[in-house]
Amino acid sequence: MNIRVIIWLAGLALLPQLVVGQIFTFPTPGNLSGNFFGSAVAVDGDLAVVGSSGFDSCGTNSGAAFVYQRHPDSTWKLTSVLQPSDCQEDHFFGKTVAVSGNRILVTSFRSSFNQRESNGVYIFERDESFSGDVFDLGPSNAVGVASIPSDSLDTPSNVGKSDENAQEVAASPDTVSVTSVTNTINLSSLTGRGWKQKTRISDPDRGEFGTFATAVSLDHNRLLVTAAGHREGNQSRGAGYVFDLQKNGQWLLSSRLTADQLRFNGVFGTSCDLDGDRLVISSSSYTPGKPGRIAIYDLDPDSNDWRVTDTIEDVVSFFMPLDLSGDRLLIGESNAGRNQSGRARLFELADQKWNLKTTFSPALPYDFGAFGTLVSMSGDHVLIVGFDEQLELSINVDRVVYVFHNSMGEWRQRNTLDVGNPFFGSALSFTGKTAVIGQSSENTPGQVYSVDFNRP
Repeated sequence: MNIRVIIWLAGLALLPQLVVGQIFTFPTPGNLSGNFFGSAVAVDGDLAVVGSSGFDSCGTNSGAAFVYQRHPDSTWKLTSVLQPSDCQEDHFFGKTVAVSGNRILVTSFRSSFNQRESNGVYIFERDESFSGDVFDLGPSNAVGVASIPSDSLDTPSNVGKSDENAQEVAASPDTVSVTSVTNTINLSSLTGRGWKQKTRISDPDRGEFGTFATAVSLDHNRLLVTAAGHREGNQSRGAGYVFDLQKNGQWLLSSRLTADQLRFNGVFGTSCDLDGDRLVISSSSYTPGKPGRIAIYDLDPDSNDWRVTDTIEDVVSFFMPLDLSGDRLLIGESNAGRNQSGRARLFELADQKWNLKTTFSPALPYDFGAFGTLVSMSGDHVLIVGFDEQLELSINVDRVVYVFHNSMGEWRQRNTLDVGNPFFGSALSFTGKTAVIGQSSENTPGQVYSVDFNRP
């Protein structure tokens, strides 16, 4: 197998310390275009899940989800293919995926709320009766090993202040580029291997509040699902549903959160995230020049009710990507900035108030560069998806992932992950020291990459 690896890392000689960063491609389920492999990804530890909502598993666009396990040599192997018990065409199973511990979530999703059958949220758990070796099937493909700087660059990189407490961060030009040839695998022996579907969750309100399963977030024994509200005059419906796993194995609807509490004319439930006893739900106006809002909820330990404890206003994004981690909230705003060059903002909780801590932006903003299309953070790293101008062309050709690192309380851009493809960064998941990045389009075969930061 031939593998061509190109790595751009400008100015490495100036850096006092380097860490090994490994970049791998996942073995793909085939070279078919239009199956949207890589349009959804999730990673937790050594387990990763990839959605392929256009995969023809039991009919056209029935969809599938692919489960990968990290091998001890740090490569990834496909170990199982998930399909729902009610698999049928045009259900787009694999539209969204999530993983938490030994539990996997997959949605089937159609955008119309006016349909006879609800979108579904499927929960899979490991099959305890399975005794096979998860590594005895499926190839893996190591793309390359790159030296990635662990410290910030010493160049100025346009760092400034937006206010007394907020740090403005701009990207510098260092780039990691990877090009590779992938291999394919046989799926016949992998369907359902080692996993069992435990339940299918349907819309409790049968479309009353909007399109069920617009956004989902899974955190151990708790699940958040939104129904994106459709407008009715000046009213926005929308709902967020909190499900908690009971001792009998059933997922119980414990709370229904609605837009009525917020008095905001927007599409409630556009995006969401969940972390323990805190969750966030966004409301998008989907109107240029009219920013959206994000509501932050905390669970009251006395009443066991979810209460809005703060809101973040003036979010300049239609789709409002979010990443909530404890007392930190990262928000992507791809429509913000001059000529929609984009930005991302990091808020932190202090004195019972969420305060703007850092604003991220590219050093060379590109018109309609969509910086902030997707965001994810883990520890002292932040990843942000945006376009990058290539070969001095007047248009944005490639989509890239900007890598930021916090050292001594200051955020700086470390490098840029670039595989030379405009669909790179279609999906993003980042936990621990591992990031998984999807590359998906309608006209070309999908691909998924993993990047390890600071792994031995």
